[in-house]
Amino acid sequence: EKQSAARSSEVSDKEKSNDETKKVIDEGTTSSLVQTAQPPATQKTRIQNWTLFNATRELFHKESEQLQLDIFQRILGNEKRAVQGGAGLAQQKLLIRLCTRFRSALTSELEATLLNYVIEEQKTRVDLALLHLAELYAQLMGYSTLVSPKAFNQLTNEEKKQRYDTYLCTLLSTLHERGEHKE
Repeated sequence: EKQSAARSSEVSDKEKSNDETKKVIDEGTTSSLVQTAQPPATQKTRIQNWTLFNATRELFHKESEQLQLDIFQRILGNEKRAVQGGAGLAQQKLLIRLCTRFRSALTSELEATLLNYVIEEQKTRVDLALLHLAELYAQLMGYSTLVSPKAFNQLTNEEKKQRYDTYLCTLLSTLHERGEHKE
């Protein structure tokens, strides 16, 4: 009987200690849950919105010129797709305006590239040559404008006339040399 009484007192002591341990664990987890649910009050960070201005940088002059040339070449190369899609005239107008309306260090290079492009397949690209001549004439007469950055002075009427004459004479002489002047 003494042994059974000792065992029962040991079991009741173990149950009491287990109950106390559970209470401590329950209180600890509850307090830790409460602590983790609270945001840290000391650090407040502001999320910065994404804008195109923050994500880009200004191009260097050489990079800008190279991109302009690449764009022009790519538009030239997509002539067939533009015609198939019904945007042939829009493509031609875009090429002419890039070449004639924006004055830069690349203007003469773009005009030479366009002239060579027209001469390669003169029969199918005669409209492009005529559009180019019409735009140069419109600038000469003052119907169309030539946008010049501050680094470049506006062209005088004499310079506009020289530009028109040079393009027309170069086109006609090249076609005459190749024997394609009859068409």
